[in-house]
Amino acid sequence: MFNEKKIVLQFAAVSDLQHGFLGKESVLRKRSPGEQHLSNILDRFDTGERGREGFRQLQELALQYTDRGLDAVFFAGDIVNNARVSQVEDFKAVYEDVFDPAKVPLIFCLGNHDVKTRPYTCQKLNMDIFYSILGDSYRTYDAENSDPQRGYVHQVVGGYHFIAVNPLDNGYISDEVGDKSGAHYDPALLAWLDQLLAKITAENPDRYVFLATHPMLRGLAYGGDLIMSTMFWNTKELLEVLNKYPQVVAFGGHLHFPISDERSIMQDKVTNINCGAMSYMAIENGNYRDMASVTVMKDASSVSNGHLVQIDEDGNLRIIRMNFGLHKTIKDPWILPAPTADGAHLKCYTWERAENNTPPVLDENAIFVADNAARISEGAVKPTLAFKAGTDDDQIHYYEVIITEGEQVVETAKLLADSYLCASPADMKTLWTLELALDTYFKGHTYTITLSAYDSWGAKSNTVTYTYQP
Repeated sequence: MFNEKKIVLQFAAVSDLQHGFLGKESVLRKRSPGEQHLSNILDRFDTGERGREGFRQLQELALQYTDRGLDAVFFAGDIVNNARVSQVEDFKAVYEDVFDPAKVPLIFCLGNHDVKTRPYTCQKLNMDIFYSILGDSYRTYDAENSDPQRGYVHQVVGGYHFIAVNPLDNGYISDEVGDKSGAHYDPALLAWLDQLLAKITAENPDRYVFLATHPMLRGLAYGGDLIMSTMFWNTKELLEVLNKYPQVVAFGGHLHFPISDERSIMQDKVTNINCGAMSYMAIENGNYRDMASVTVMKDASSVSNGHLVQIDEDGNLRIIRMNFGLHKTIKDPWILPAPTADGAHLKCYTWERAENNTPPVLDENAIFVADNAARISEGAVKPTLAFKAGTDDDQIHYYEVIITEGEQVVETAKLLADSYLCASPADMKTLWTLELALDTYFKGHTYTITLSAYDSWGAKSNTVTYTYQP
C-alpha cells in the first residue's frame, strides 16, 4: 500500500531531549553467554550527543528514500530541561550541527521542562522567547495564523499542515493528587485550533494534518490513561476539539514510554502517537522489581527513541520507529492509508488489537532453582530462581512470580521484560534470574513457585508451577 519509491514528504517526530539534563551514564544489562550483545553507541549520558546522534540517524535514514532527506523536524516538547536561555542556545548549536533551519524547519511545541511550571522552575520562557533565542531563521511558521506568545503555531511543509500547541504553563499541575481533569489549554487557543482545523480539513479532506502537543491524548496511545501524582500526563480538553477531525495525527511525549510497545500508536476518532524520548525511558508504575524508581528502569539511559514519518504521493503514511542507541529501526513500520470519508484509515491501530491478541506461552519446564549458600545453624538457604523467557506473537511486557508455602504467600515479584532495550523481540533476553529473599527459605520446607507472563495488552500466559525443596 505504501509506495516508498514515491515519497513526497519526510519528517522527524521526536520529543523529550531535555537538553541540559545531567543523567547517569547508560547501563547496559549484562547478557548471559550465547545471547546477542546490545552494543549501544550512546554509552555516556550526554543530551547534546543524544540530540546530534538522533538527528543524524533520522537524516541518514531519510536520505535513503529521497535526495533531500528530512523536510522538517516535529518536536513534541521538553526540548530543554530547566527552562534556561543557555540550554536553548546549546540546543540551537546541536540542531545546526546537523541541519540548516532554513531548509529543515524546526516545528515545536513546549513541554513542562521548557517553561516556568512547578517543579521545573527557572527562567520565564515561552514559545516566542524560544524563537527569539533560536533566531529569525527558525521563524518559518505561518505568521498570519500563528501566535507564539499564546503558544501556538501553524506551518505548511510540502503541502501538508503542521500545528504545534502548548498547554497553559500552570495547566500541567494540580494541587490535588490524582486529579483526573488533565492538562489545560487557553480557551482562545482551543477556539483558534477548532477554526483552523475546520478550514484545513474542508480544503483537503483526504490529507493528514499533523499536530504536536506535549501531553498525550486521554485514553489513546500508551500512557494516555496515566493518573499519577499532581502532574497531568494527558489532556481531555484538546481531544474534545480534535475528535471532530479524523485527519489529525497527534504526536505527544511527556511520559518517556517506550515506542517499541504497539500501544504507542492508537486510533479512535483521531490517531495518537507516543514519541517516546530522546533522553531516557520510563514506564508505568507496575511495582516492578529492581528499578531505579517506581517508574524509571536502572538501564533507562540506554534508550533514545524517535520516529521517521513518511508520506507517499497518494497520501499514505508510514512511520518508522528508531532506537538511536542501537542505530537500528524498531520492529515493523506502522502504515496508515490516506484519510477517507468512511473513516477506514482509523481502523488500522485500534484497541481491537487486544481482542485479536494471542497470550504468551511459557515452557512447562521453564523454572529451576539453585541453593547458593546455607546458614547451617538455622537451616536457611539463599536461593536463586532462574527461568526461561516465554514466547509471544509480539512481545512480553512483564513476568510475575508468586511463591507460597501451603496457603501462605512467602514472596512475590514482578519483573519488567527488556523489550524497551531491543529493536526486535527476537533480541530479548532468553534467561532470567531472580535472587530470592534472605532468611526466608529453609531446609525441610516445601515451597510452590508459580510463573506467569503478560504481554503489552494484558493477556496472561499459561501458569508454570515448580515445587522447591531446599
